[in-house]
Amino acid sequence: MESMNVMIASPSYDGKVDVRHAISLVETSKIGMMNGVNILPLYVSFDSMIQRARNDVCKIFLQSNASHLIFIDCDQDWNPPDIFKLLSYNVPIVAAPIIKKNDTPSYNVKLYGDYIVNENGLVKVDGIGTGFMCIRRAAMEALWNISDTYSDRADEYSKNIFEIKIIDGNLYSEDMVFCEKWKRLGGEIFIDPSINCGHSGAKRWEGNFSEWIKLIKDIN
Repeated sequence: MESMNVMIASPSYDGKVDVRHAISLVETSKIGMMNGVNILPLYVSFDSMIQRARNDVCKIFLQSNASHLIFIDCDQDWNPPDIFKLLSYNVPIVAAPIIKKNDTPSYNVKLYGDYIVNENGLVKVDGIGTGFMCIRRAAMEALWNISDTYSDRADEYSKNIFEIKIIDGNLYSEDMVFCEKWKRLGGEIFIDPSINCGHSGAKRWEGNFSEWIKLIKDIN
């Protein structure tokens, strides 16, 4: 893999990070150093508006020299080599499915028609949350250019890439609006169904998306 700068960004409303997240980040940075990948951690904290926090991340990313932005939520942990799997895919946006915090397994994925695994092991989806998502610079620049401008502080501005919005009578979260914008530009969104992350709250949730989707397909 060629030398690159990769920003790993995590909004944190209360300024806290799960210790398993921190361990995953440290180990990811170690692997990066051994493979010419400079990991740039970014934490945007103490903002009660998650959409504004994510917009701040986008602005900082575009002002940096990073080639890829990876959103990872502060309550998630991961297998460090999986970061480099995402970076290896030649697609503008690719993510991992994240198990939700409930005891009935479900994931943050909107499936796109038939569940088809392509030759790279990726699946095209209609939308996915930004809990573990890799975005290339060109894709972020395109989304920045089509999004509305707003003033975020004195003499500065940002772009409303992430926003909560009503679409076709349904209320969409900021990450699903992000996906809708990208699709309107003609873009596609993929997931790697082999990547599984931990999701911590009152306890730690962990699942296997590939096995879960087989069960769902059998039921339907």
